[in-house]
Amino acid sequence: PDGTNVNFVRVENNCLFVRTYERGVEDETPSCGSGVLASAYIATKLFIAESPVSCKTKGGELLATIKDKLYIEGPAKYIYDGVFYL
Repeated sequence: PDGTNVNFVRVENNCLFVRTYERGVEDETPSCGSGVLASAYIATKLFIAESPVSCKTKGGELLATIKDKLYIEGPAKYIYDGVFYL
């Protein structure tokens, strides 16, 4: 739906498979860090996953750790180089 972020989550063996529909884009995105963290947080609170939680998205795999704070780890890759003039 327009203007809404939605995460679709499937849980298997302490692994979350997350697909995200993101507002602004108005389509599915390859990955969403805040969506992965929100999904992992809820999964741990509902006792269907334990921290750290492996989270697989179309964009790759992330590791979400839920402690006193929320942490996310994953690969980073350089995708663009440019100059923006005002």
